[in-house]
Amino acid sequence: MGAPRLFRALLHVWDERIAVLMVLIAAFRTCHCYEVGATVMVVGGNDGFHPGDDNIHCIRNQQGDLPLALGLGLILMAVVMFLNAILAGLRWLSSQARWAVMNAASLATRHAQKVQFNLQGINVHFGAQQALHNIDLQIAKGDRLALIGANGSGKSTLLRVLHGLITSKSMKATGQLTGLIETMPGTRQAMLFQRPHMLRMSVLTNVTLATWLHGQSWRTAKQQAMIELKRVGLHDLSHRQASTLSHGQQQRMAFARAAVTQPNVLVLDEPTASMDPRSKREVEGLMQDFADQDSGLTLIFASHNLG
Repeated sequence: MGAPRLFRALLHVWDERIAVLMVLIAAFRTCHCYEVGATVMVVGGNDGFHPGDDNIHCIRNQQGDLPLALGLGLILMAVVMFLNAILAGLRWLSSQARWAVMNAASLATRHAQKVQFNLQGINVHFGAQQALHNIDLQIAKGDRLALIGANGSGKSTLLRVLHGLITSKSMKATGQLTGLIETMPGTRQAMLFQRPHMLRMSVLTNVTLATWLHGQSWRTAKQQAMIELKRVGLHDLSHRQASTLSHGQQQRMAFARAAVTQPNVLVLDEPTASMDPRSKREVEGLMQDFADQDSGLTLIFASHNLG
């Protein structure tokens, strides 16, 4: 359908070459003995109209009407070409309709396969206070989503709903959660908070426990923990008490503890809050590194800082 018009016209003429031949033959008004004539049958089918069984035969010498012959031949050729063009257009429209239906179904299937979180009509109440109102949200696998808003706007509540820390069961005593929450099967999540929770143990043990609790042997878990601590620049402090680290160092340790579990969703609740500029840049750099190294990682973070 994208061929030049002249080229398409030449193709039509070639398809109707029998009709053209008939016009040329009819142009001969007389012959010494015989005049050659042509009888052409137009046949129609699923593949279009075309000249069918053509019979070349001889008739007695007679006078012909050249203008009439040319006119009738051209009319016949035009009719055949017109009918073929209509059928070609109908076939094209039919193929486009089938392609559109198949493409829509394929897109819908791929979209459903990529949705990591599907929230519909989420409402959260803490007593008389409503933290979330009628939230509809879809997050696809590999998305980078930033929740920006003032303190008290519901950012942390939404993150806790996504992470499963706030459920309809857990809210029975303190409030109410309603709505639909769907999570893609196979989702592995890790969450970092404003203030990381530290066990009264060494930095290495804090990180090792995370993967050991996921079923790794202690030896393997310890090796993986050292790899992640080196990644965040804390391998030299692995034997220090975690509680003695600075706020920025604690957050970097929390990144290592989350990474060692190999999550495909990382939820960050204002991880740079109350940090000095240097520590803030270090943590933001870690966020960027995690996102760059795994294109399939879904990253969701909240902040009230537009900078």
